[in-house]
Amino acid sequence: MMTKNNILYRLFLVISCVYLSPILYSQQVEFKSSEDSVALRVSVYVFENDKKINELKSVNGNVDFSTIKSGQLVEVLATGYEQKTFTMPETITPVIYLHKIATRFDEMVVTGQMQQTSISDAVQNVRIINSKKIEQMGAQNLTQLFKNELNIQLSTDAILGSGMSLQGISGENVKILVDGVPIIGRLNGTVDLDQINIQNVEKIEIIEGPLSVNYGSDALAGTINIITKKNQSNLLSGKAYAYYESNGTYNTQLNLSTKFKHTQISADINRNYFDGWRPDEKPFHFEQVRVADSLRNKLYKPREQIFGGLKARQRINNSSHAEGLYLTADIRLFQEEIENRGIPSKPYYIKAFDDYYNTLRWDNSISVIGRMTKKWSVNSTNSYNFFERKKTTYVNDLTTLEQTIAGANEQDTSAFDLFLSRTSFIYNHSKNWMLEVGYDVNYESSRGKRIEHQTKAMGDYAVYVTSEYTAWNKLTIKPGLRAAYNSVYKTPVIPSVFFKYKVSKNNDIRLSYSRGYRAPSLKELYFLFVDINHDIKGNPELEAETSNNYQLSLRTDYEKGKCRLVITNQFFFNDLANLITLAQVTNTEYSYVNLSKAQTYGYTLNTNFIRKGLSVDAGVSVKGRKTQVYANESPRATSFYPEVKVNPSYTIDKINTSFAVFYKFTGKLPNFVMQNDGTVFESKRDAFHMLDITASSFFWKRKIGITLGVKNLLGVTTINGLSGGDGAHSAGSSSVQIGMGRTYFCSLTVNLNTKK
Repeated sequence: MMTKNNILYRLFLVISCVYLSPILYSQQVEFKSSEDSVALRVSVYVFENDKKINELKSVNGNVDFSTIKSGQLVEVLATGYEQKTFTMPETITPVIYLHKIATRFDEMVVTGQMQQTSISDAVQNVRIINSKKIEQMGAQNLTQLFKNELNIQLSTDAILGSGMSLQGISGENVKILVDGVPIIGRLNGTVDLDQINIQNVEKIEIIEGPLSVNYGSDALAGTINIITKKNQSNLLSGKAYAYYESNGTYNTQLNLSTKFKHTQISADINRNYFDGWRPDEKPFHFEQVRVADSLRNKLYKPREQIFGGLKARQRINNSSHAEGLYLTADIRLFQEEIENRGIPSKPYYIKAFDDYYNTLRWDNSISVIGRMTKKWSVNSTNSYNFFERKKTTYVNDLTTLEQTIAGANEQDTSAFDLFLSRTSFIYNHSKNWMLEVGYDVNYESSRGKRIEHQTKAMGDYAVYVTSEYTAWNKLTIKPGLRAAYNSVYKTPVIPSVFFKYKVSKNNDIRLSYSRGYRAPSLKELYFLFVDINHDIKGNPELEAETSNNYQLSLRTDYEKGKCRLVITNQFFFNDLANLITLAQVTNTEYSYVNLSKAQTYGYTLNTNFIRKGLSVDAGVSVKGRKTQVYANESPRATSFYPEVKVNPSYTIDKINTSFAVFYKFTGKLPNFVMQNDGTVFESKRDAFHMLDITASSFFWKRKIGITLGVKNLLGVTTINGLSGGDGAHSAGSSSVQIGMGRTYFCSLTVNLNTKK
């Protein structure tokens, strides 16, 4: 006979089994990104006999697999990540990693777009460099990263840093942005790419051709937008990074970020140190500072860089839309010191002049970006940028090692300020039609004794409108118009129009026309930079540049099974008037001049192939350049120069290890030389090859990463170039510095992320 206690005890057991059985027998699986171990929201579909029988959603980042039987087919979907399909095993691992679609060439882009969209759907041609490539290359700045890109040519100066050109047009015409905020401080016609740190970068978007309607004067050749990482889901994230290279490079970084409710805060600090390099130095060369002989001078100057940043991001509305409306405040500081130790001076070689170049960059911005209502979005950026470069010269007595400051004429300080306010409102009428209207205000000033009258300013005030319309779900048209007022130069109305036609599911055609305009910068007009290494003079008689850009591209996307191949054929033509270039006047003196006319045109074939862990990015580019220096002369012969790149990589998921090869061939590049008699002609520098090989591996659930590699495996240091002689159009051989020979590097990354 059952007692009351026995009945209660059995009832308790039944209730416990009912409520605890899902917990006791549950198989909780967490899905994470293979890139950074961030937890993902997924949808899981279960199939049996080709019929869907169940659908599961992630809860707190986990999915309960206890209801899925062994042998059933499981399909996992997550926005922005590859679909994963497998047959349910007897037991399943507690964590499953998904790969970003970026590895399948469908990265989302924002630069020049009304709303975030994929590369395949964007009307413009957009090129992406993602964080995985940055990591594999061991690149420490934009110079090292861009050396592997087609249509980008680099130039190096030991003091002024590294510059670039895009589609054969100089870097003064390339707009470089960080999260939509322009970088200022162009000293040699371009932003010093060595000063742009990329360790906290999510991706870099490159659009070739004018985006002058959206971004104004400096976007004549193209736009580069550097997009930094954001902590999307972890309560607390941390990253520590250390890098060593055998040429004397020692870099460290620390990054911390947190998220609570609708607020994200991140902070980072970096120190990059390079102890200089001479051609006689071998890899892993350690040497004390030579203070009193000719070896005290180095070809590549020692430099120390400090980067610091603080960013806060807050969602400011309660919209049900996923995008929401976000307010972001960003403060970034950069400080650099370059030490140029001079060679002992004649006749007694007991004194030497040492120059120190100190750079301070301060970038502050506040932006409001996102959806305000179901139909309206806003993209507003307001910033203040400050750039200062100070040169201090000392005289060193090499017998007593006493150091005294040189005369006042040897000292120099130049400063530049930029106030920017750019806001656009986007009206999303339907999936087929959108409208964007906005304004763009830029006010730049410069100060310093190297500037004419020691202070100059220029204002540029514009309004613009663009629209995007899709007809028959095949043809997308995006026209744009910009009207501006410049306080120094008369500004024309700038139009653009882009077409995208979807021929079939896997093929589309893009055609565009863009007008470009660029007023000479304050540096080109009024800057004077003279020291023992440089003699660069501004030209206040310069005229504004104008251009017409035409582009045609054909894209084929072929996918079969686990293989995918994307082939892009791109043609471009730039017709420029009054192109501004830095021309060589004598062996040491340079000045800015207008060329009467210039044309650049070219063809690029790029292929991207992926199959499981194998990925190959390969391409070839041929560019031509035709110039007419003077209005009364005939156009000069076209100069062609090719480029080839091959970047295979292979990832072994089971051991979280990847191997990559980065090869690029650069053909003979043209250069302008001005003779002593005032004539200008084109010279060329020799072709060269660059080859890097790297290996990366991750451990402890991808919390620790190690990358090893060899850069410049072929050991390229200098190549032959041609420069002007004393007579008109005469030339003599000279060397052009390309690199520091073969170097070896290693990096260590430690990621520590908490759960939500």
